[in-house]
Amino acid sequence: ISLSACEISTRGMQALLKVVKVHPSVTSLDVSWNMLQDVGADLVNLVATNKRLTELAILRCKLLKVHVEQLCRVC
Repeated sequence: ISLSACEISTRGMQALLKVVKVHPSVTSLDVSWNMLQDVGADLVNLVATNKRLTELAILRCKLLKVHVEQLCRVC
């Protein structure tokens, strides 16, 4: 799924992550250039629990440093 630069809201991103979590066909997610700072913890949780997701693009997402560090540990 490529949603780069779509100006996804916090609510929209939370809904998207829930969908990705339950659909095994989603193996790639590009949410680059979206403001993800409020949903960083949800993104970390998704990556940690969804082993089908093999590609994640998060370029310029303004994630909090703590969430970037957590993503590095779970990947």
